This record gives sequence, structure tokens and C-alpha cells, in this order.
Amino acid sequence: MNDSKEEGIDSSERRSKRRKQAARGLGVINTVTLVFVALKLTGQIDWSWWWVLSPQWISLGFATAAIVVIWLAAGLTNMVRGVRT
Repeated sequence: MNDSKEEGIDSSERRSKRRKQAARGLGVINTVTLVFVALKLTGQIDWSWWWVLSPQWISLGFATAAIVVIWLAAGLTNMVRGVRT
């Protein structure tokens, strides 16, 4: 019985550590975007806003691609299971 209480404490400590790590900073993509925006607003670079915000677009593209791959994999798995039954 003590083991389950200890496991609960361990898992809550792990969740707490994950939250702290997630809230630690902006991340590379957001930092690069902020730097690009600051450079654009101060006139240091003469890029279009599409290029200034490109780190956000790229990360959005990767996230969308990952969702599509997961969606396709789930569909193929269901299709294969349907054929077997």
C-alpha cells in the first residue's frame, strides 16, 4: 500500500518538474521570431513580413505534417484491421 502512495508522489513530482521545464523559456523558434521582428522594426533588415515570421510558419508546417502523418497512419491501421476481420 505504501508503494502506491510513493508512486503517486513520484508521478506528481515528475509532472511538477515537466511544468517547470515547459515554463522555463520562450524556446528557440519564438526567440528567433522575436529577434527577427525586433530587427525588422528597428530597420536593421529589409525583409518582407513573410520572411520575418518564417520560423512560425515553418513550425506550423511541421506540426501540420505530423498531424497528417498520424491521421494517415491511423486510417491505414483501421483499413488493415477492417480487411482482416
